[in-house]
Amino acid sequence: MTINILKKLALFVIFITIFVVMTIIGAFLYATPQVPEIDSLKNVKLQTPMRIFSQDGKLIGEFGDVRREPVTYVQIPDNFINALVATEDQRFYDHSGVDFKGLLRVLKVAATTGEFSEGASTLTMQTARNMFLTRDQRLKRKLIEMFLAVHMEQELSKEQILELYTNKVHFSHRAYGLAAAAEVYYGKQLSELTLPEAAMLAGLLKGESAYNPISNPERAIGRRNLVLGRMLDEGYIDQDAYQLAVETPLSATKHAADLDIEAPFVAEMVRLDVINRFGRETAYNHGLDIVTTIDSKHQRIANQALRQGLLEYDRRHGYKGPEQQIENFSNKETQELLQILDSSPIIANLKPAVVLQVNEKSIEVLNRNGQEITIEWEGLDWAAKFINDSRIGYKPKNASEVAAVGDLIRILEVEENQWHLSQLPEASAGFVSLRSKDGGITSLVGGFDYTTNKFNLVTQARRQPGSNIKPFIYGAAFSKGFTPASLVNDAPYVKVNNEIDEVWRPQNDNLKYNG
Repeated sequence: MTINILKKLALFVIFITIFVVMTIIGAFLYATPQVPEIDSLKNVKLQTPMRIFSQDGKLIGEFGDVRREPVTYVQIPDNFINALVATEDQRFYDHSGVDFKGLLRVLKVAATTGEFSEGASTLTMQTARNMFLTRDQRLKRKLIEMFLAVHMEQELSKEQILELYTNKVHFSHRAYGLAAAAEVYYGKQLSELTLPEAAMLAGLLKGESAYNPISNPERAIGRRNLVLGRMLDEGYIDQDAYQLAVETPLSATKHAADLDIEAPFVAEMVRLDVINRFGRETAYNHGLDIVTTIDSKHQRIANQALRQGLLEYDRRHGYKGPEQQIENFSNKETQELLQILDSSPIIANLKPAVVLQVNEKSIEVLNRNGQEITIEWEGLDWAAKFINDSRIGYKPKNASEVAAVGDLIRILEVEENQWHLSQLPEASAGFVSLRSKDGGITSLVGGFDYTTNKFNLVTQARRQPGSNIKPFIYGAAFSKGFTPASLVNDAPYVKVNNEIDEVWRPQNDNLKYNG
């Protein structure tokens, strides 16, 4: 009787073994043809944005569907790698792509629920999925993911796998890869990330929305502290480092691309030209580096000259008053005033401020940073009242003739900690400078402020050149043998069009002929 039971048990074990082996072979034969070639991983091409530079290597603009800056393994901070391994895959350095202990747990759950969870996904499997596969929970995808992970471990080092993972993974806000995430959330290079910042970014990968430090700061801090706790448990940090990190307040805010030069009109011209030449996909995702003829020094001078010229012109035509008078100002708390200021954008170098107090020869204002600033009389005395385009009022004699408590105004920092009253200019202008030898554009400013008006006065406006044409006329005359001593008949020019019976003559702005 006992022998029969043992025979049956042996046959059952043999049957189960054959079934498992055949299942594995079947799965292998099914999944292998769908596993991508590993060579495609060694020569991976990640989506990277187009970057636009000046001739001296300064960044002017960046355009792309994603923000990504691929890095090598040695550039990845140890704190981030340790945080990643501690929370996502503690046995990363021990397994060969698949953590079979974790997989058994997932199979047990799958047997009862019919669904595969992500609990057994190693970093290698996550890398395989991010590079080649979708995020669905089907058995087919899971099998391919496992075989690809094992294949990757055979062909790539652990460091290469971590490098692929770190460059590919998404951190929300269009930031792909750790380098882009460091810039977006902290405005930093990778080497500048602190322990709590690295832990925050590692924790964000569990849920880009749920643990986002910008949209869900409280949950993000909780997730960060959990990551730090796992790092402590795994021995990557000591108790003192852990305690200091969890007590660190949240510092993440959204940062735009860190540009070296302010030349948005140039960047937009290049963007449109590259799209027209090569198409949107190539322009936005193939990592093009475009070098322009812009000279960074010339561009900075051009920006300053155009804005200063417009502001001085506008001041000569008088002060037009505050942008608004805040209602019920006396009942407003400081926080309410700051909210009003936050809704009023900084335009070019002109910042919004609220007048808190008016003295005889000065005013006290509140800026967007919550600072109270004193504007002395030398920053106010220009503000004679605007009457019309050709008339202004008398120069003010005291500050009360210029501003009132509750005024929302614009201020300009002329020197460090020295502020003047200002206003948004109504006049507009463009500026361009060219290299004489080949016509290369060394600076171009299409208007006072790109964010408020993207119309490019240099390339899109159609205006009479006025006196700007004179150097070209004089240059052409000199090339024809004229000299400064040459006599020219200074008579009005008149052109008759017999076909439409019309006479045309150029006129000055005042409609008078002055020679």
